[in-house]
Amino acid sequence: MNPRSQVTDHFRITPVQKAALKKLGLNTIEDLIYHFPVRYGDTAEARSIASLRRGDTAVIFGKISGLKTSKGFHSRVAMADGYVQDETGKMHCVWFNQPYVAKMFTDGMLVRIEGKVSQRKNKNQTSKAKTAPLSLIATDPAITSYGESTQSPTISEDAALAIKPKEVAKEDQSSVQEGDPIVTAENTGPLYFSNPKIEVVDKLPIGVGDSLFGDGGEAHTLYPVYPESRGISSSWLYHAIQKAFRSGVLDAISEPIPEDILEKYHLPGVRTALIWIHAPLKNEDASSARKRFSFEEIFTIQLGKQRARKEYAAHPSFMLETGIAQVHEFVRRFPFKATEAQVSAIETIYADMKRPQAMSRLLEGDVGSGKTAVAAATAYAVITSHMYEGRREKVQEGNGPEEFSTAKPQEKEPIRAGTAEQRNKAAAAG
Repeated sequence: MNPRSQVTDHFRITPVQKAALKKLGLNTIEDLIYHFPVRYGDTAEARSIASLRRGDTAVIFGKISGLKTSKGFHSRVAMADGYVQDETGKMHCVWFNQPYVAKMFTDGMLVRIEGKVSQRKNKNQTSKAKTAPLSLIATDPAITSYGESTQSPTISEDAALAIKPKEVAKEDQSSVQEGDPIVTAENTGPLYFSNPKIEVVDKLPIGVGDSLFGDGGEAHTLYPVYPESRGISSSWLYHAIQKAFRSGVLDAISEPIPEDILEKYHLPGVRTALIWIHAPLKNEDASSARKRFSFEEIFTIQLGKQRARKEYAAHPSFMLETGIAQVHEFVRRFPFKATEAQVSAIETIYADMKRPQAMSRLLEGDVGSGKTAVAAATAYAVITSHMYEGRREKVQEGNGPEEFSTAKPQEKEPIRAGTAEQRNKAAAAG
């Protein structure tokens, strides 16, 4: 197995899984081992069944039993269901639209279950007293109890129960006397797992696989959660990557970062980082691996930019020789005084034009900041260098026709450069 080989050459892939791998962009073994987890779960934080509450997302370990397939009574949806049991209790598990789960596992298997805890609705919403009359906690001053009203006629029992039953459940227990009805919440039935993830384990508790650090390695409790697609689960990805590691594919991965940089920034090598990010012994290992790969990404981008700069600088360019005094004299002919920012931009561009390398600059500024004046001074420097005879026209989007200026230094008339606001001020001052 090598990094360039196809995933389909080393794993038994169903058509659904093949489509999922293509969607995830996992074509080669290298793509697979560089498919990093988005987060990690911790089997050390596994819960007991007795501690679960409705709405919890939990991991439990136990023994599976009672697996069977069935269909919904009304919906006729195919499903599998069974029970998982630990030393504290037993919980029902249901897999909707997944009847094959009942055939994948057998009774007595040790499994790891992960999912969200749901609760069934209780059909018996109220329990009535044997002897005491039905009573209500009044939600309207006009109604004091069943059959008694100060402003309205007697209401029926069904109508009384329809008046905000949830408020009755929230009332202080001291206000409910013995024999009064107890209105329960909507969900007071047994807890169950709905479509949980399930996988077989060897012993309890255990991580998602054996240690990648050798037979004598420390058992790890963190398990990775990857970006998934239908047919490709985190469990499948983990075991596929584990198989790739054990085949020796890491020996074919080269280190792109120099050793001195790794030591300077205390970064792990690429082989160590790949193991840490897929099977960390502790959170610090996962964080260190992520730091290393983030650094590698930025480092690679910087190298690419530096190479592009070197290649760009290798191409010679024309050197324009124009005295800076001439340029300043040209600027003084403007019908306004140039700002410090305008002068600085002109001098910077002029300095670049004297170098043998091609200039790579972007002049930016708000409307009215004087970009036209800088462009005119630059065009003047080119024209007076006697290498080009030209004429520069600048059209600025959003400005009126008065913003269009043509630099003609040979004319005796003042050059109309700058913004309309600057020219109007100059005209008013004159």
